[in-house]
Amino acid sequence: MIVSGASVPAAQFSGELSLRPDHRRRPACGRRRLRAQGRGREPPRKRLRDVTIDEPNAEAFLQFARNTVGAATKGYPAPLKCIDAVAAAVAKPFDEGMRIERALFLELVESPESRALRHAFFAERAADPYSRDRGGLRRRGRSSASRSSEPERWAAESP
Repeated sequence: MIVSGASVPAAQFSGELSLRPDHRRRPACGRRRLRAQGRGREPPRKRLRDVTIDEPNAEAFLQFARNTVGAATKGYPAPLKCIDAVAAAVAKPFDEGMRIERALFLELVESPESRALRHAFFAERAADPYSRDRGGLRRRGRSSASRSSEPERWAAESP
């Protein structure tokens, strides 16, 4: 998901990572009434920075991911850096993991591969015969003025 960019529905992850409290939500009107009575206060939600990952085989799983992704994405450094960022999130405190992720991102932005991919993206956009222009499709190429002069040119060239 992180490496491929594929969308994954939230229902697929139900129960795997839940930061919501375990109690049932009450309707808003009931909550107001209970708060007025001094009861029904929701427990504070856990912040993501306070969540720890206790996976005993995390390093082995990350090494497996590095081997698999590395073989599938030769020549592209970003997928392996994604795995490095996840490894930092698992092994380091939140703030340090965020610093490492930012450093990896900035390293990738400045890489020659990134420049080449951006160039290819904008070259494809420039070569596209149709472009969006002020909300409508417009044909690139010759203007209407040059098209209107073609019959006159053909008439001049004919014997």
